[in-house]
Amino acid sequence: MAVRDDVRERVRERCDLVDIVQRYASLQRRGNRWVACCPFHEEKSPSFYVSPERGTYHCFGCGASGDVFKFVMEKEKLSFLEALRSLADQVGIEIEDRSSAPRDEETSPKRLVAALEHALDRYRKLLASPRGAEARRYLDQRGIEEVWRERFEVGFAPDQPDALVAAALKAGFTKRTLEAAGLAKDVGGGRCVDHFQGRVLFPIRDATSRLVGFGGRILPRLERGPDGKPASVGKYVNSPETALFKKSRLLYGLDRIAQRREAFDLAGDGGRWGLLVEGYTDVIACHKGELPYALAALGTAFTVEHVALLKRYLDGIVVVFDGDRAGIEAAHKALPLLIAGDFRLRVLTLPGGEDPADFLGHASGADLRQLIVSSGDELGFLRRALVSRFGIGGGDRPEEALRWILHFFAGASPVRRERANAHIADALQMPEAMLRARIAALARGPGPGTDGGGREVGAGPFESGAAPGWTGARPGFAGPGAAGRKGGSGKGGAWKGGFGKGGAWKGGRRFAPEPIAPPPIDWSRFATGLRRGLRHLVGVLVGLPSLSAVARRLLPPEELGPLAGGPGGIEFRAYTAALSLQAEQGTIRLGELMDLLPEADWLGETIETHARLSYEEAKSILVDVERCFRRSRSEDRIRTLEQERREAEAAGNAQLAVKLGVELKTVLCELHGIEARGADAADARSAGAGAGEAEPPSGGADDLAPGG
Repeated sequence: MAVRDDVRERVRERCDLVDIVQRYASLQRRGNRWVACCPFHEEKSPSFYVSPERGTYHCFGCGASGDVFKFVMEKEKLSFLEALRSLADQVGIEIEDRSSAPRDEETSPKRLVAALEHALDRYRKLLASPRGAEARRYLDQRGIEEVWRERFEVGFAPDQPDALVAAALKAGFTKRTLEAAGLAKDVGGGRCVDHFQGRVLFPIRDATSRLVGFGGRILPRLERGPDGKPASVGKYVNSPETALFKKSRLLYGLDRIAQRREAFDLAGDGGRWGLLVEGYTDVIACHKGELPYALAALGTAFTVEHVALLKRYLDGIVVVFDGDRAGIEAAHKALPLLIAGDFRLRVLTLPGGEDPADFLGHASGADLRQLIVSSGDELGFLRRALVSRFGIGGGDRPEEALRWILHFFAGASPVRRERANAHIADALQMPEAMLRARIAALARGPGPGTDGGGREVGAGPFESGAAPGWTGARPGFAGPGAAGRKGGSGKGGAWKGGFGKGGAWKGGRRFAPEPIAPPPIDWSRFATGLRRGLRHLVGVLVGLPSLSAVARRLLPPEELGPLAGGPGGIEFRAYTAALSLQAEQGTIRLGELMDLLPEADWLGETIETHARLSYEEAKSILVDVERCFRRSRSEDRIRTLEQERREAEAAGNAQLAVKLGVELKTVLCELHGIEARGADAADARSAGAGAGEAEPPSGGADDLAPGG
């Protein structure tokens, strides 16, 4: 959906940024600005400023900044279009699609939502009427009393063809609008009938709480035909795909999680956990049991789009599917995607094949919470499943058992896969070294072909499908298996990946990042670090010109080029001038440098400060500045990726958004690695200082060269 630029500006102008920020932080006026403790990170002294005149905010602690759209996107975890729509609704501005085609009022989003809201009101009244007695009995049996039916806006569609259509047409809605909203279907002859008939209905809302469709459960009486055989209609039916209703991008209950300020902190470490269940009634039962963190796919297979959606709001998932065979198989299909999405995971199988609604019918929410808290991770669940499916040690099919369990970790990070190896080896009753050898052998498979049973093999340890529900290397996934990178499938689909030293995966169909998710980075320390570092470096080079060659290798001027026209332009020119003087004369004279850069009024003081530095001190500064440069470059890449991901989400390209999110996480991990190496270097320097390290000879600067 493309939105006209003037509409964006109207929304921006109409929104009061101070009023919106006040919902999350206690702002205090200071002159013509407002200040508060930052809502994006914890701090004791306020460093978050809002400028109503400019319509912007900035935190001098963590660097968060932007306008009203970005603030809502970050705090509510919304895409740009979702944030724009939410703000427009608040200020009474209608969002129109920018298109060269004439606007069709009958099928505009606003009209479709109006039709859906009318239908919801009609369905709720029908449930409360005498005609809804059978539906109310079913809901009572499922433990959904009237108060919860009202809270979740449950409705009822009678078993007749025009219970809704007739009333909607009388209310002024056209057949085209009803069909476009997924409420009616054309049966020919100019007639249309209700899409939902003889069903209990659950309204489906998107993350911004906009009504987009319905999910319907058939009345128990209609599950079988007059002959006693199962009816041809499905037990569950959703709205058809429409301009508003996209099953792969919707989760029942997610709107309630998105609107909640608090989170389910399962592990007590500040994490945000959700419960992934199977059905609408399971979600409602969990809310009733004071576990308001449940959500469910809309009767469809769990997809990568769902993973991308969940990553906005949660970092941990408890899979609580039914304990019957179908529920366990559903868990098997969801786990590879959740593992590849790098979620923290728990898996809970309820006793007796019950679903959460059944369990909470005779137990309390506290009982379910206790089971969740004591549940194990995906490794324990899969280990038990392997033994159940193949027998202890894989029974007489160890190779098939190995293939089966490996496909769950096709998209896992190396750290997670490494942790899984020990459990897999134990389950298969083999030494871990032998397991690695088998994995490597599978990865070097002979190429596509068939085994004796006619199955396709040779696509690596994950067979031809990589994982249940996956179709090879999905478009938009930019892991090592993607086109243009090492690893992945070669000609004819031959697997080219494998495990390297230590079991690290070298290729394959996956989209998870290589490193494990890092802790948050403290951005404030890097805000002006590079400019300050370059000043120090110039002082070092004047005192020890022999370090110039090493500096040129670690910090090539051409890589620093983007600084030339920015705030660090003077420092950049001073650095390149110092290198040029040293290359031409073999030394760097302060007077010549100051003549070249009269505007650099800091030169004299900086060089005087560094005049008596020891070799080790100078070496430390050079390494620190190089590290600061890598940090700054990573930060710039992160900002670019964040912007590109927001644009992809706004364009509705979920796969590209996931791809960019994965790359973003990888760069964040690289940044965390730079941070960690900096801390290690600082510790080493402290230890060296305490031990009284001897200063190396002045001619030993070359030991700083990479690979030297």
